[in-house]
Amino acid sequence: MIWSSPIQEFHFSNLVTLPQMHLAITMDQKKTIKVWNCQDRDALAVLPMPQPCYCMEAYLTKDGPFLMVSEP
Repeated sequence: MIWSSPIQEFHFSNLVTLPQMHLAITMDQKKTIKVWNCQDRDALAVLPMPQPCYCMEAYLTKDGPFLMVSEP
């Protein structure tokens, strides 16, 4: 599957995916994390952060998806 995000106001600074769930998780230059449904291109969740993240990792666990974010 190929995913294309809707036009964004700010460039992405970080991106991780959970292909098993058809999810993409992005952070933009405005420090906003968004979880995207890659099947219909809708943002499922939006979370403004106080600082840009240094690293994002996404995992699929037995309890569902799990996102780890680290600050600089």
